[in-house]
Amino acid sequence: MLRLLNLFLALSSFFWTVPASFSSDDFRDRQLHFRSALLTTNVFGGSISRSYSVANTVDLEYETFNHSKASTVFRGTIAHSLELGRTVYAFMGLGRRFYFGSTGISVKTAGNGFEVDHIPKRRYYYGADLGYSSGVISVLKGTPLQTVTSMIDFGGVVGMLYQLSRSNAIEAQFGMSFGYGFSGVAAAAQTTRMLIGFAHSF
Repeated sequence: MLRLLNLFLALSSFFWTVPASFSSDDFRDRQLHFRSALLTTNVFGGSISRSYSVANTVDLEYETFNHSKASTVFRGTIAHSLELGRTVYAFMGLGRRFYFGSTGISVKTAGNGFEVDHIPKRRYYYGADLGYSSGVISVLKGTPLQTVTSMIDFGGVVGMLYQLSRSNAIEAQFGMSFGYGFSGVAAAAQTTRMLIGFAHSF
């Protein structure tokens, strides 16, 4: 029992604290992300299927680090088609990000009369998201009427950030997800995101 308790405490320390080697008064352990560009979604429901490509997709994300190389994110995505004049896909959910090749945060350390900034120039990550999404499966032309399906949405993501300053970075991200309908309209969806944007650490 004592061995299991020690193992639990060690795992908790690994996932929810910043390593002692980064002890500092100045962490940048939270990030806001704004991304936009192309989202493509294919929605299938019985004999009906629709495909949408939205170039002005808005993707917002709040990220909080619980380890120097791991974080939890809260993400929302809206793909509003200007051609159709309606939102054809939306997502809201949680996810995890894991950084490799460098740490995911910048740290300022001070002591013995000197100060050191640790700011990774490039940061690479992968992760997964789980949440709720909705997609338009059919539209009645000339009217505001449409058929919408609600889905459990799960997917993966990879990305890179290039640091411009201590707090700001540009970002490129690729993601793919699959939606499984649970509403009265049985449907499924496959969605691909190719996004660029900015990230701000604080």
